[in-house]
Amino acid sequence: MLEKLTQEQVDLQKVVSKEWIDAFNNNTTFNEDEVVKGIEWVYKFSKLDKPQVIIVDNPKQVQVVANRIMQGKKEGEPMELEYITPCSYLDYSNSGWCSYYDYFTRIGVLDNEDFNTYSKLIKQGIYYTISLDSHCIVSKPPIEVHVNKEGILNNIDSEAIVFKGYALHAVNGVIIDSEIFHNIKSNTFTLEEFVRIPNEEVKSACISMIEQLRGTEGVYIFFKANLKEISTYTDIKDPKYLEGTTGGMNVGVYSLFRGHINKFEVSYLRCYCPSTDRMFFLGTDNHIETAKDAVASLYRVPRMLVKHLKEIRRQGERFTSLFTEEGKEILRGMTQEQASDLVSVDGDTYFNLITYEY
Repeated sequence: MLEKLTQEQVDLQKVVSKEWIDAFNNNTTFNEDEVVKGIEWVYKFSKLDKPQVIIVDNPKQVQVVANRIMQGKKEGEPMELEYITPCSYLDYSNSGWCSYYDYFTRIGVLDNEDFNTYSKLIKQGIYYTISLDSHCIVSKPPIEVHVNKEGILNNIDSEAIVFKGYALHAVNGVIIDSEIFHNIKSNTFTLEEFVRIPNEEVKSACISMIEQLRGTEGVYIFFKANLKEISTYTDIKDPKYLEGTTGGMNVGVYSLFRGHINKFEVSYLRCYCPSTDRMFFLGTDNHIETAKDAVASLYRVPRMLVKHLKEIRRQGERFTSLFTEEGKEILRGMTQEQASDLVSVDGDTYFNLITYEY
């Protein structure tokens, strides 16, 4: 049993990590013959018949070819394109755990022939795959990948990931619609467009792109034409609750903005992710007058359990509620209707009970 790493084994960690990262980012390892052999092996290992392996240039083509096969259409025949779930065990996302196992293999902790065969396939850089009974459609890796210093997909100048015949814009790892990206880039993006975006992560990415292009003043200018800051609250936490956060000056700072867009009154709460310091603007009810109450309004709990709350924990927009023993008994006996009767709490109650945010 290996109890302690030698310095050579410690140094090997960075070598193996770089090999796997370079295999994807530099598109240097993709070999069609090896990919076909590897996928045929996976099917055989899974006790499935040998498939026809089809290699295409990008993920969009993977969906098109898979739809054509499933709908029995010939190339050029019209068809409705329906999303088909890709194969999660035949793409680059497995590089993470494979790189660890590869390292353990090289230092003699593991020795598994099946893993070695599978690892060789993943290291080819296969990006996106749909696995059907008789066919396996594979996308080649991208020809350009742009990431920030944290290694997250990010490019405010052009596409963040480029394949032959297909490309995507991304900011902070979040895919952004091409039209929205170009509108932000040209400074023609409007608050009306921002409000129509249904996904909060995409909204945050838009704000981040504005900030990367034009600084925090650019974000302020974008919102000030329509929204006025009406309240700010700072939750000063005990240092023991700041573990796992950025520890930055924005942790626990909340501002409530209100204004009119297309004659409709809107309210937004500005806050920051404690673990990444990313800025979010979250929609709130218009009747709320303070930032403190606006934060609390994002939390919901069954009405019957409000008086039995003992502690609240938060991760992004996910909350964990801890109840008293009496509350736990009530929870166990609640009907579906009672559990669905959700209410918020006031700001004082919320901040008296909130402990961890991460």
